[in-house]
Amino acid sequence: MGTSMHVVWSKKQPGQVVYETHKIVTAEGEAVVRSRRHEVPIRSRAHAAEVAAEKGYELFGQGEAWDSLPEK
Repeated sequence: MGTSMHVVWSKKQPGQVVYETHKIVTAEGEAVVRSRRHEVPIRSRAHAAEVAAEKGYELFGQGEAWDSLPEK
């Protein structure tokens, strides 16, 4: 299964949009979600799409942080 990417609000820099990744992996016969927050500023929806494509992530464009981003 692939890795999903979601844009979220930064916990370190209020008002800054960053991204999280989530991947389901199998550990000892159980499905486990591995999540990681990347404190990398995301400037726009186009920038988020570029990051996702570069890293091979499936971008989920939804939510308050996503809605706050300009197209370009």
